[in-house]
Parts: sequence; structure tokens; C-alpha cells
Amino acid sequence: MTDNPVPRWALLILTAGTLLLPIVLAVLWGMSTLLGGLQDAAASRCLQYLGMACGALWAVDLVVLVILQAIHSLGDSDRGE
Repeated sequence: MTDNPVPRWALLILTAGTLLLPIVLAVLWGMSTLLGGLQDAAASRCLQYLGMACGALWAVDLVVLVILQAIHSLGDSDRGE
């Protein structure tokens, strides 16, 4: 049994989030722009806020992923020596 400080599933979920959240962000902002052009201000504003929340979540995801990768690599280096 391994004594990894970081579970593999956590790294997989964060990596998937790192790859998928920018796509979701681009779709939300694109739809917001489209709805703004169609004069649907309320839906456009709602999608803008969702896009901002998605961007903030992406930034947090990246920071947590970097920290967990650092912890994971430090745990691996102790076993290798």
C-alpha cells in the first residue's frame, strides 16, 4: 500500500477541471455576447456572472492543482532516495 499524501482521484479531478473550465468559460461568454446582440439583457448579464464565477473557479483550481502537485512530487522524492 502506498502512503501518498495526495490521492490520485483528486489530481485527476483537478486536471480535468483545468482542461474543461476554460471551454465552459468561452461558451458562457460567447452565449452572453450572442444574447446581448439579440437584446436579451437579463440572460446576457446572467451568463456574464456565471462566466465570471467559472473564471474564478478555474483560477482556484489551478492554484490548488499546483500546490497538490508540489506536495505529491515531494512525497515521491522521499521514496526514491
